[in-house]
Amino acid sequence: MVISYARTALVAFAVCTFSAARAQPLPTTVDICMVQDVGAGVLRVSLRSNDQPFGAVLSSLVFTIRWPESSSATLGVGTSAWCAPSQAFQPGPTATVTPGNGFKYKSWTTFGTATLNSLVDDGGCGQTLLADTWTEVLVIPVNNGAGTVFQLTNDAYTAQPDVNRNFFISLNGVEENTLGDPLAGTICSTSTNINAQSVHNGGLGIQPNPASNTIKVTAPEGAFERLTITDATGRLVVEVRWNALSMGQDLDVASLAAGTYSVQLYGASGAVLISKFMKR
Repeated sequence: MVISYARTALVAFAVCTFSAARAQPLPTTVDICMVQDVGAGVLRVSLRSNDQPFGAVLSSLVFTIRWPESSSATLGVGTSAWCAPSQAFQPGPTATVTPGNGFKYKSWTTFGTATLNSLVDDGGCGQTLLADTWTEVLVIPVNNGAGTVFQLTNDAYTAQPDVNRNFFISLNGVEENTLGDPLAGTICSTSTNINAQSVHNGGLGIQPNPASNTIKVTAPEGAFERLTITDATGRLVVEVRWNALSMGQDLDVASLAAGTYSVQLYGASGAVLISKFMKR
């Protein structure tokens, strides 16, 4: 509901703005990644234009960050050293939402009407997203964030039609590449270090490993609430509630592609246990 007008808004100005810009080849996809810089107390958001550089109109960008509902952390508006607020790039956040699923959510959106590589005096940034290179575009301050793990997310909540907060990008008024696939590529979330409440393994067991069909996840006693599995790009592939009455839980992973996956078990205090397994 908050950003469901995104695609409608694009149509309104596409005809008058993008006729010249569309001559530029589009990237195959654009990826987004967020680094939790614990030392600086910020979240660093970067974009990567795949196969082609891009300096025309970044028509629309939407992404969402989530963190445990039990955390008292808040996120600020964010600033960009890459591009001062302009007609080409002016991301702004929604209010924080707590839908009752164990997480808090905050989304950022931007709508561009000028080309990124235009002069600043002409409403642009004087910038280009380089091909196959991560470019930091936004730094978001974290308040009271000690021990809290933040994630860029596409999950069951953000995918709801009346929420519509999954990662989305449109370039020159176009949201699909020449193959008809979305320009929005992969998402990932990483951290500069593991904070005091985020422990790799920490007693989180996964058997068998490697696995083909089913894994059994075991954990030490504790107030754990939710388990997620992400692939090597950081994309969420499994999300379930943790059975608080049991110290182990069986998960069907037969449909997952072969590769390495990360398992995260979230506690009520914001703690998270992390381990990995290989899917054959």
